[in-house]
Amino acid sequence: ETLESDQAAVEVGLPNARCPSDHLPVAACFAPLPPQQLGLAAAAALGALVAGVEARQVAAWEALRVQMDAARTVAEAEAGVAVPGGRPPEPLVAHIRLRREAERTLRAEMREERQALVRGMSAGERDHADDLLMAEVGGALSWCEQAVR
Repeated sequence: ETLESDQAAVEVGLPNARCPSDHLPVAACFAPLPPQQLGLAAAAALGALVAGVEARQVAAWEALRVQMDAARTVAEAEAGVAVPGGRPPEPLVAHIRLRREAERTLRAEMREERQALVRGMSAGERDHADDLLMAEVGGALSWCEQAVR
């Protein structure tokens, strides 16, 4: 019976003598949709996109390492001989700080690129990316937070 078919409820409202509670039972039936499946071509394109981001980031990390190693050689030459067990000379300390900051910045850029990629995916693409990355890093969200090392 619907609320509208109860004349007392329509005239007086709830609660009333016939229905002393204003709590109405509500029922709903939900049918889950099947997961969105990607076609073979779309799955391959997504895998290539993820692999491309990964390859670009590995190359960027390696380029930073080469650049920072060369800068360390220069800093060590400027610093001269270090005292064993003492604080590193100032040029070397400055280089270490510079390297750490450059690595932090690059990691943040990589994280943002990965997050932008995942945010732009459809639900089906995210599901496929999760499947693709699950064994390696624990899924797409974990992949976003990881940085190349």
